[in-house]
Amino acid sequence: MEKKKIKCQNCGFKIKTYEEKESDVRVATGMLTDVFTKRCDITIVVSADSDMIPSVEIIKNFAPEHPVHIFVPPTQNTYALASKCDHVVWLEHYRARFVQSMLPEEITLPNGHVLKRPENWK
Repeated sequence: MEKKKIKCQNCGFKIKTYEEKESDVRVATGMLTDVFTKRCDITIVVSADSDMIPSVEIIKNFAPEHPVHIFVPPTQNTYALASKCDHVVWLEHYRARFVQSMLPEEITLPNGHVLKRPENWK
């Protein structure tokens, strides 16, 4: 993550935020390296990011028999990436399991500190 400043085009207000840097490239490079060196029997992608398409295409061109599976996170769509993979699991279909696995809305640590689940995780 890299810190950067952004400015509102309407009012000029500036805020500091963070931007992902090179994470897609690192994941893609790792996938390709593992397939090229035969360190894996299957590639599993958990993403809806279309930036993964070129890596999947290279894998399928290099080793057409190598299975590539994609697990698409809930509320996301990636039909272009899914069409390149051998198997697709739409995690939205497992929403009930995710809900059952969520931590309580609040957890009190032994030192008394209270941790709260973010609103957008509810």
